[in-house]
Amino acid sequence: MFRSQNFLAQEQHLHKTHPPDSEEYFAALAELTARHLRSFPETMTSDIMDYAVANSDDTDSAVRVIADMIDLLWMQYDDHNDPLTHSQWEYIRDVTNEYALDLDMPLVQYIMERVVDHGAI
Repeated sequence: MFRSQNFLAQEQHLHKTHPPDSEEYFAALAELTARHLRSFPETMTSDIMDYAVANSDDTDSAVRVIADMIDLLWMQYDDHNDPLTHSQWEYIRDVTNEYALDLDMPLVQYIMERVVDHGAI
């Protein structure tokens, strides 16, 4: 099971207790994202969430981007369907460079191989 599937299922439960697109919903989404990326620097986690929300057309798209990045960071990225855009890969390149010293080298290599494959370097 991909980690994103668990994240997406839990995100659906947020709608039961938080009005969509409300401040409370986004606070709960930030907490959920942090739980799924608890092994990563807290500032990296919040940067990813902020990026996804600010650069998506709607909340559903932002949630999908977060889910895809969760899979990427846990080395479970769906290379076959390849849901991320070129500009998202450029962001991934930048955030990976920024936090590279805090990440395991096999993960940095995994991510950067995909960044190169997508021409974002």
